[in-house]
Amino acid sequence: MKKNLMIITAALILVLSVSGCGKKNNTNGTTPQSTAQTDVSDAYSQPADMDKVPGEAASSDTEKEKYTGKLGNYEVTIEDAKIVDNNGQDAVIVSFEFKNKSDSAVPFSGVMDVMAYQDGIKLPGTVISNIEGVNMLAIAEHVEKGDSIKVQQAYSLRDKSLPLEIEVREFNPSDDSALVKVFNF
Repeated sequence: MKKNLMIITAALILVLSVSGCGKKNNTNGTTPQSTAQTDVSDAYSQPADMDKVPGEAASSDTEKEKYTGKLGNYEVTIEDAKIVDNNGQDAVIVSFEFKNKSDSAVPFSGVMDVMAYQDGIKLPGTVISNIEGVNMLAIAEHVEKGDSIKVQQAYSLRDKSLPLEIEVREFNPSDDSALVKVFNF
């Protein structure tokens, strides 16, 4: 009998101690996780706007028909590029205009394959945050049929004295079409 009483008492203490966890003065209905998610989404909710991005703008002599056009059911334009400081390293932010002409909502990142090269070597992508005008999450936003969006992608530069080549292809192309734009800094 004494053993059963001790087991019941221990179980009761355990239940009471667990039920009180995480309820300290939480009167505003938020949790640390939801607050962190809000902070992150606020940082990325700004529209992609290269005019607001501080940095060294790139120039290009590429003919417009090579960097703007139709890829499958989508229209894409490789727009601008700027060099920015990414924690002491040179990075480049490239902007694109994307128009969905398909029958369903799709994200840019779900249908387009973007590659960046310097001197024939593929550049690794990077994440840029806390820079006004930069929205790295726009590439994942679903774009409805007939709508357009400006998106950005960032890459770590090897050497800012080398030209940057951006190539865009459809993921599952019916042909070998690609858009290409070369930037100089």
